[in-house]
Amino acid sequence: MSVQFSSLKGHKSAVNSVLASSSGEHAVTTSEDNTCRVWDLSMQRTIQCFCGFEDEPQSACFASNDQSIVGVCVGKGVAFFDRRSGAVVSKTPTKYVSSFKDDASACCCNSDGTCLSVCDDAGRVHVIGMQGYKLTSFQRSQSHTNLASSVAWHPNDQGKVLSAAMDCTV
Repeated sequence: MSVQFSSLKGHKSAVNSVLASSSGEHAVTTSEDNTCRVWDLSMQRTIQCFCGFEDEPQSACFASNDQSIVGVCVGKGVAFFDRRSGAVVSKTPTKYVSSFKDDASACCCNSDGTCLSVCDDAGRVHVIGMQGYKLTSFQRSQSHTNLASSVAWHPNDQGKVLSAAMDCTV
């Protein structure tokens, strides 16, 4: 197998996270420069930039199956941006969910774009039911005794969320 490596340039500070879209056309990144960028992978350039965050964004994902919504973990919540607005630079999220006990650290969307899972620094895992960027439900569990650092949907069972934390548990 041959692996191709490339660099995407545009962030002004360390990059916190990267996630490729399911189609492989785009990637979304967050950085210590307080931006979230959407990249066109074939052209290797930024096509949208979400900025103006008061806190450093930790993680981002495409929060809909058509990749039109981007969810960004920032502060004690998730900022949702609707990419269909066409704005190249946006400072105002379409919706902001802020009901977490501590900072949101990672997020991911399930395969059909109906649920977003988010973990936070208090060790909790949140599941947000979505239709587009409209929230339909909200569940949370105290899954860990320390900072939860990563979250993923089970590939064969979309009713299960996996999470990892600093308490040495998954």
